[in-house]
Amino acid sequence: MWGQTQKMSVVIVDCSELSADEKLALASQISDRLGGAAIALVKGEDIVLDQLSAEKPDPSVVKAAVIHFISRRKKAEDYSVEVIGERIVVHSADPIAAMRKKRQKRLPPSTVPILRIRHSL
Repeated sequence: MWGQTQKMSVVIVDCSELSADEKLALASQISDRLGGAAIALVKGEDIVLDQLSAEKPDPSVVKAAVIHFISRRKKAEDYSVEVIGERIVVHSADPIAAMRKKRQKRLPPSTVPILRIRHSL
């Protein structure tokens, strides 16, 4: 088995427009739906599947899990799902708000007090 390469198709869920909390919740939903065949992991802006058994995860099951997750969101009608090859792209109801939260989380903790001091002068 070592030295042999296997071509495996990988299902990726592009969640770049979702917040970190939404990504984690969606990954959990996908893992539950796959029932032990694979586990969904957040990797950067995407959710990737880590196959746990010989059974290949079914892309239609992943897509159904994503659609079910979106249907339970507030303003579900503002979300959409697009399939491009083996990539499932989730479009957010408010991608600007999600991007704003990401930027705020990236600021170092010492930045906030410095900004407050400057405004008070």
